[in-house]
Amino acid sequence: MIQFKNIKKRYGKKEVLHDITLTIPKGEIVSIIGGSGCGKTTLLKMINRLIPISSGQILVNGDDVYKMNPVELRRKIGYVIQQTGLFPHLTIRKNLDLVLDLHKFPQEGRTEKINEMMDLVGLHRDLLDRYPVELSGGQQQRVGVARALIVDPEVILMDEPFSAIDPITRVTLQDELRSLQENVKKTIVFVTHDMDEAIKISDRICLMREGYVEQYDTPEQILRNPATPYVESFIGKNRIWNSPEFIKAEDIMVEANNLAYPSDSLLRCMKKIKDIPQDYLIVVDRFTHNFRGLVNARMIREQDSLQGPVSDIMAQPKAVAHIGDSLIDVLNTIKTLHRPHMLVLDENECVAGVITQSSLFATFGSHYLDEAEVV
Repeated sequence: MIQFKNIKKRYGKKEVLHDITLTIPKGEIVSIIGGSGCGKTTLLKMINRLIPISSGQILVNGDDVYKMNPVELRRKIGYVIQQTGLFPHLTIRKNLDLVLDLHKFPQEGRTEKINEMMDLVGLHRDLLDRYPVELSGGQQQRVGVARALIVDPEVILMDEPFSAIDPITRVTLQDELRSLQENVKKTIVFVTHDMDEAIKISDRICLMREGYVEQYDTPEQILRNPATPYVESFIGKNRIWNSPEFIKAEDIMVEANNLAYPSDSLLRCMKKIKDIPQDYLIVVDRFTHNFRGLVNARMIREQDSLQGPVSDIMAQPKAVAHIGDSLIDVLNTIKTLHRPHMLVLDENECVAGVITQSSLFATFGSHYLDEAEVV
């Protein structure tokens, strides 16, 4: 866990960081993002004392970093930078072995440790005897990550590590970082200028502006509830629609007007169906709106008499959605069951709305149209 307490940074009379206070939970990836000059890299480098603070306190697992020997501190914190920082005159094996030397790692077991790191970051061991220049940019960054992990630090700092890499490789490395984190569970502080990257890899995002923290929250909360106009402007209008994992059923449902009550007669239900676009009714309790079942025109027509209550023939759907279900789950269910609609219930099992194919098209269409109009 990393804690920033009232951190300020001044260069002469100019204050560039203003009273930063926040906590980075253990085992999470936290991205620091913002425009050029906002202070994100300065804040990162204060953790391992590459940049000194002017006032305040930084704690790593409860220990004040400014009461620690800076060399020893840096040896306990992994560090990955944009240019990888690999020594060009050393092979990949010697680049990794050098870190083990600094930590006085026993000679016995070094080969196994290096091989383990190569496997962990998805690199073939044949690359160990090559020089950095003989590797692609993506391979060099993987070596940089392996070097940061090789002594098993609890904290890893990553300063725009993927920004100089081609877009396709960058996406691959982002995926691999998330996958790697599932295994290693490190506390990772990741500086980036790319909001899409931050959303994709982070457990939390710290969005900065001119030395202040504008918002510090989960990607979903920042997308759904931007704290300030600047945050809303920075993330972009309708960006959440590019992140379907954060879109919930309640975001895409429409009002359910095709309702019936358990005591309604089948004749009354058939008349209701004739007056609405849908060929089915949702049966709910009259006063609580708790969901009871579904009935369609075919089910009613199959009955010998239309005088009985709809509760006698209503059926239960194979699946329903709840307001917090993700768009991806809803679409997969609709596709699997070949259903034209999906009922949405709230936390009390009351009818909240309905998702139809037409409402999906209309919802997505309106958001992308809005975005185009803004542009």
